[in-house]
Amino acid sequence: MAHGSQLGDLTLDHPYAIPSAPGMLEGFAFLRQLRNSGRQADRLLGGRTPVASAVLIQQREAQAWRTVEALPVAPHSEMPLRHDGPWRLSLQGLRSPLQAGDRFLDPAL
Repeated sequence: MAHGSQLGDLTLDHPYAIPSAPGMLEGFAFLRQLRNSGRQADRLLGGRTPVASAVLIQQREAQAWRTVEALPVAPHSEMPLRHDGPWRLSLQGLRSPLQAGDRFLDPAL
């Protein structure tokens, strides 16, 4: 819904999700860019959203996705989390299917 969120030195720029198939309990969200403007390495540990019960960070390895505890972000760096990249945010336990044009964001972030 928003153009992004910031927590400390981390900026989550232009979040977006792709539509999910009807009946699926998992959806996927991405970021145009994850930015660390700080002088120290940081980590993205997860997130929350009103449309799912959990948000997991997943990394593509070969042809499979695996859930990881955190996504490391080097100091003074920018990295995309795009739908064609090696990282994604898995929205577990969708409360309803994600549809094109849906807008959602946890205002507590």
